Amino acid sequence: MLGAVLALGCAAIASEVAGELLGVCLEITARAACASLCDDDADDPPPEELDAQPAAPAEPPPPDWRPTVADCEVKRDASGVFVDCAGGTRAVFLAGTELGGADADAARLPTRYGPLELRDPGDVGRLAGTRAIDGDLAINAPALVSLTAPELQSIGGNLIVTRAPALERLALPALAAVGGTVVISDNPRLPQREAEQIVFRLTRHGFAGAVEVAGNAPP
Repeated sequence: MLGAVLALGCAAIASEVAGELLGVCLEITARAACASLCDDDADDPPPEELDAQPAAPAEPPPPDWRPTVADCEVKRDASGVFVDCAGGTRAVFLAGTELGGADADAARLPTRYGPLELRDPGDVGRLAGTRAIDGDLAINAPALVSLTAPELQSIGGNLIVTRAPALERLALPALAAVGGTVVISDNPRLPQREAEQIVFRLTRHGFAGAVEVAGNAPP
């Protein structure tokens, strides 16, 4: 009888202990599962981030292919209008000369295609920085007193300097080629010798075109 009671008591104790152990194991398992789920949730982005699309990279602005505007400074005083450009191109006009419509896209181009006519201070920037003109260069500026263009080397068409009553100096020291005719005439204040020197320099470089140099100031 006593043995049966002891056996029953031991079984109850074992059952109770087993139940507690099972409960502990279930609790540990539940905590581990919860921790795992929580970690997974932490790695997942919030719903709004799932819907958001990655921003497309900003496109770079298109290149500015416009050439650099000629760097010319224009000054006006009682004695005249003075144009001074980078590279040495300079011009002087009579006082009171209209500045003209300077082209905002006037550029320091090594080669300029088509004719170029110089009439007022606004045109000087188109000549500055130019080494070669594909067409004619026509200087027809009644108020022009002086022009120096040390960068100009070649004119594909004609060189025409005519009817410039105030012109006293014309310096084209690098000009070595003219494809057409040279006309430097009817400029009563431009020394004839200075006009002839331009032609002589061209001749030394092989120029054999027609020449008209007359009506300028006598020596």
